[in-house]
Amino acid sequence: MFEIKFRIVDDLQTLSSLTAEEFDKEYDQILGYIQICFGGHIEGSYYHEDLLRSGEEGDELLDYWFDKLLQTIIMLDQGYDYVAFAEIELADRWLALQKIGNEIIVNAAIGKAQNNSLLNY
Repeated sequence: MFEIKFRIVDDLQTLSSLTAEEFDKEYDQILGYIQICFGGHIEGSYYHEDLLRSGEEGDELLDYWFDKLLQTIIMLDQGYDYVAFAEIELADRWLALQKIGNEIIVNAAIGKAQNNSLLNY
């Protein structure tokens, strides 16, 4: 099982009123919480909104996570057998996806990150 839970903490009314160009120039990120669950393992933190304190902000760049996950899926669909991306907040932790036949194996991996680009074989 693979499950993604996330919550946007930024003001949704403000976000929905922006054009794509305004977002890219002025906002350029969406903050919140994300949790990725696979094989009994949990990466990230997901907090229910009832637990938020007044004025609290999310600490995860949701756009980074979804961008890397989508790029990874596209690369696996294009024939790559292994793709990993660095977890932005940890210098040596990666989320690795490996395609074996019709199944995708997901693992958390430890290794030195050169940058936040995708690693593929």
